[in-house]
Amino acid sequence: MKISVVGCGYLGAVHAACMAELGHDVLGIDVDDTKVAALSAGRAPFYEPGFEELLTRALGTGRLRFTTTPGDDLAGVDLHFIAVGTPQSDTGAADLSYVDAAVATLLAGAAPGSVVVGKSTVPVGTAAHLADRLAERDIALVWNPEFLREGFAVADTLHPDRIVYGLSADPARAELGRTRLDEVYARLLADGIPQIVTDYVTAELVKVAANSFLATKISFINAMAELCEATGGGRGWVRRRLPAQGHPCFRRPRPGTRCPRRRLVPAGGRCHQPASPRPGGGSGAAQPRRPALRGEDHRAWGRVQTQQRRHP
Repeated sequence: MKISVVGCGYLGAVHAACMAELGHDVLGIDVDDTKVAALSAGRAPFYEPGFEELLTRALGTGRLRFTTTPGDDLAGVDLHFIAVGTPQSDTGAADLSYVDAAVATLLAGAAPGSVVVGKSTVPVGTAAHLADRLAERDIALVWNPEFLREGFAVADTLHPDRIVYGLSADPARAELGRTRLDEVYARLLADGIPQIVTDYVTAELVKVAANSFLATKISFINAMAELCEATGGGRGWVRRRLPAQGHPCFRRPRPGTRCPRRRLVPAGGRCHQPASPRPGGGSGAAQPRRPALRGEDHRAWGRVQTQQRRHP
């Protein structure tokens, strides 16, 4: 399929090279002459493991090229990705000027009946607004958020853990968008990558939730590190005993649902063990079993148990 990627920064350049790796003919578009010249020469303008090798290979096949002046080339493209940045503005809100400029470029050159796919991180409601603009030229919009990790962007694009489609409420445009994007991701879907099909707002919120959850985890572990320093606890011991990402409660936290290994998880998200019967009858939580510890961790465990006895 013929694809364009508007915006060739970190997200766009990696996505363009990966789409070429999947066998598509890709045109990367950016307004920065220096960046386009570097990418066209096989030089990555940023460091990302494996990207430069992928870029060189894609350029060598002839399936990938970059330009600042797409001109009439847009008319022959079946699907256009928007991957421009949305930096924070002076007011603290997302600056959507690059997104608006990308849409204006596509409205001027894209053919009616083509599909635009948004990948930029945007405020909720942006996709619906852009869909109305694109509908004037009979262009369908799909919102397809990305979940890249720095240092793993190539792997996360070629082997994602899920693919999210936010589709139009119009059945015809939704079907066109889904069919066209299914063709783009055919190899990934054939490998069994989960596909999540939803509406625009939910697709936007999935990205917001993913970013917020990551920020929450970082803030939480930093706060725990400060608490350990203040109390003399072992930071490594605490961190290693948090639920692993493979734990079902960590992998898919859901308010008001049941954890498969524990009791009902309340709206606050706490996952707790059921009360165990006390020896000799009665109910209540069993006393925690002392783990095999040494040094600082041994002292930290003793302090925790002392506090629990003083303040049950």
